[in-house]
This record gives sequence, C-alpha cells and structure tokens, in this order.
Amino acid sequence: MALYGQVLGHGFVALDDTLYVTACAEVREGLTWKGFLWAWGNFDAGNYHPLTWLSYMADVTVFGIEPGWMAFENVLIHGVNGWLVWRVLEALGCSRAGALMGAMAFVVHPLNVESVAWISQRKTVLAAAFGLAALLVYLTRVRRNEYPVNWQVVAFFAASLLAKPWFVVLPVLMLVLDVTCFGRLDGGAGPRGLQGIRVLATRMLPLLWEKVLLGVALIGAVAVALLSQKSVGAVMGLQQASALLRLENAAVSVVSYMADFFVPNALSVFYPLPTDYAGARVAGSALLLLLLTGVAWVGRQRFPEVTSGIVWFGLFLLPVIGLVQVGGQARADRYMYLPMIGLIWIAVRVGERALVRGGVGVRQALVVIAVVWLGLGGVVAQRQVMYWKNSFLLSVHSMKAVGPVPLLVSLLGGAYLEGGDSGLALPLFESLARRKNPDLGHVVAYARALHGVGRLREAIDVCRQVVKHDAGNYYAHAYLSVWLLEAGEAVQAAEHDEKMREIGPSHGQVPFGAEPGTAK
Repeated sequence: MALYGQVLGHGFVALDDTLYVTACAEVREGLTWKGFLWAWGNFDAGNYHPLTWLSYMADVTVFGIEPGWMAFENVLIHGVNGWLVWRVLEALGCSRAGALMGAMAFVVHPLNVESVAWISQRKTVLAAAFGLAALLVYLTRVRRNEYPVNWQVVAFFAASLLAKPWFVVLPVLMLVLDVTCFGRLDGGAGPRGLQGIRVLATRMLPLLWEKVLLGVALIGAVAVALLSQKSVGAVMGLQQASALLRLENAAVSVVSYMADFFVPNALSVFYPLPTDYAGARVAGSALLLLLLTGVAWVGRQRFPEVTSGIVWFGLFLLPVIGLVQVGGQARADRYMYLPMIGLIWIAVRVGERALVRGGVGVRQALVVIAVVWLGLGGVVAQRQVMYWKNSFLLSVHSMKAVGPVPLLVSLLGGAYLEGGDSGLALPLFESLARRKNPDLGHVVAYARALHGVGRLREAIDVCRQVVKHDAGNYYAHAYLSVWLLEAGEAVQAAEHDEKMREIGPSHGQVPFGAEPGTAK
C-alpha cells in the first residue's frame, strides 16, 4: 500500500487510456447488455480481450469514470498476483521463506510499475491472475499425483486468454516442468536411434494428450490475436522492420531485459525501435544468449530449476519479443511482468542452495544483498509510480531516458494542450507536423495548438489539408465544423458537421482524448 497507494490520486494518461476508457462510449456507460455483447464481438484497440473490457465497465458502474480507483483495482489484482507467485514458487520446490522473498521481489520490482500503475494495462495483470491460477492448480494436482488438467485449469487458462492472449505458452511450460522438475517422463534409459525416438514419443503421448484442450484454446487465441492486431495495422510488415532487424532487436532486448531486472535504470514508457544496431552489441548479446542456452542444457539434470527458470523467462518473452513486430517499440517494461518470474525462481533456488552449502559469512552476505536489493527496488518503484500520475510527468521522465522521440513529444504536447498551454504545445506539434509523412493525429493536434493561440485561419487550413489526405478523419471534420462556424462560414461548417456525423468517431482517431468543443 505504501508503494502503490499514491495511484488513488492519479489521472488518466494520454496513451491508450482514451482508447480503453475515456473515449470508449461502451465503457463509459458501465455494465449494460449492449456493452456486454460489444465486448465479446470486437477487436477495438487491436486486441481481443472481452474480460478486460468487462472489467472496465464494472469499474465505471461501481466508481464512475474515476482514474484513481481504476488504477487501484490494478494494484489489488497485482497483490493477488504476488500471492499467486508465492504459492507457485512453493509448488515449484522453493521454501516458504524463499518463495515469500521471491513474491516480494515480484510485487515491488520497478519494471512492474508500468503494468500496475497504467490503467490501460489491466489486461496484463488480469491475464496474469487467471494464468497463474491455472498453473497453480496444475502444479498442485501434479504434486498430489492427480490427473493434472481438470476443469479448473481449463477455465482459468481460457479466462486468461480472454483477458490478454499472453499465456498461450502455458501448455509448453507445463510440459517442460513435467520433464525437468517432476520427472513425469522418466522411464529409465531407452534404446538409441529410431527405436529410442519411438519410445520417447510413446512416453510423451500421455503428457500431450492431457493438454489437448489447452492446445485447442492456444491455437484459437493465437489466430485471434494476429487477426486483431492486423485489423488495426499494428503488425509491421517486412518493409517496415526487416527480419534481420527483428532478430537483432530480439537478441539485444533479451539482454536489456535481464540487465533491467537486476539493475532497473533509465526506465521509459517507450523504447524506440532503431533502424539498426551496432554489430558488436548484437554479437555480444547473441553470445550471452548462447551461453545461457548452454547452461540450461548442461545443467538440466543437476540444476533443473535453473533450466526451467531460463525456459520460463524465454517462453513468456517469445510472444512479445518482436519476431512478429507489433508497434514501433523495441521492448517494453510491461513485457517483463511474466518473464521475470522465471528469473526470480532461479535467484531464489540458487540463493537457497548457497545458504545450505555456504558458511556463515556467505549466508550473511546473501541476506544483506537480498534485503538491500529489495529495499532499493522499492524506492525506485515508488518514484516510478509517481511518474504515472499524469502525461506530463510520464513524458518528461521518459524523454530523459530515451530522448525526444515523436511518441513522447506528442504525449508532452498533448499534456500541454489539455492543461490549456497551447503556446507550449505549438512548437512541439509543429515539429511533428513538419516531419516527412507525419502522423495525421499529430497534424490535427498542431491545428488545435494553432487555434489555442488565436491563429484560427491557420488552424482551419491545416485541418483542410488533413481531410485532403484522409477524407474519413473524424476529428479533422469535427474541428472544422466548429472553427468554420467561429470564422463565420456557416455553410461549410454544416458540411463538415454532416460529414463528421456520417463517419462517426473511432478508437483510432482520438487526439489526446479531447472533444472538438473543448479544444484549447
């Protein structure tokens, strides 16, 4: 509570919160039958996650459109996830005290702040809650020698996919744990060659068959996820990000994730995807990953938890590492919410082994290191939560880490616009509008800033240029309908008003959550 209680005083941020809450009519109405049906039948925001939509609607029904309480619900779910991590680590062989330390690391880690303090990441914490619950039931039943995949496992797994299809790797993780941690494939040394492969397949078949329902759900979730991302153009083609660049970024990002796990520093809401990487950096990252792969393989018998933890880390990164590039980011803090559990598991088990085998000095040193690391992590996380109070703080902090990239410049400009500081927003959006092939949302925001400083005619001209390039731009027509009337051109204003109503607003055309009548 001391760490995340401050979110009760937070507002919305102009990154996806408009899409999910403030500009979504169905969510703003709360829980309704119409909204319920809508949640199950749309791909808005580039995702299929009906349970996430319904959770937002429930928030509005209970609290109204109140960002502090919406963020605090994320905090509560994160707390539940911390408890689930504790139980899962225990089920994976960690001591009660070690599992508790691991859960504490998960709860306070600065990398997780983005998933918790950002209202739009409800899907991440909610999917994690259901997915971890499915895994916990599975592990509990395996340890009791019961048939592991019962209706609870299937139901929790399906619910996780309906909140966010990130736990698609769960059946594979279960299979890995079956082999490395629980010895469910053991049957003594088998024959070599083709006969050995047949024997192995025979032993594997029951493990695969028990997960068949999970596999069906997995295939459906992957197909729906790709369709939903492509429906809004979020999946980059090879002309935007080459296969080589994606592989390079994947290697570098994995190493960056590990570095940020141990020493979280210069965190940002957005890390831009570069056009290329230095060869030495890519080679070094690739060598380190090969080394980790070798460690996982060589130590699979003697240190199965290390092998399994590395596999956990890699599996949960796989859907979000950028091999199928979604958006223009190189990586994201929120993508570590689940992978870090694998690293925590490794740290706990290695620490426990060292405590048992080491002397008094080693034990004292490990305790001090753990306490200091958790304490410093909590301090950094508390400060990181503060930056999520509003778009201004978030954009300024993030630009200190990655520089004035367009997304962050637009976020800062939008914060100035919503605060009535059009003069400060104007140069920011002018720089974005004058870029080659500018984002039309930035151009519309530039027009808003021009209008805000009293340059009405220029604002009108800019919006007219927008509708020439995109005749279906709802907000360009909307602003023109207001500003032309202000300029005394009632007939043309009426034409744009009619066009605006014909088009209707969409989730993809909301500039910083502002309606035309409130433009500043």
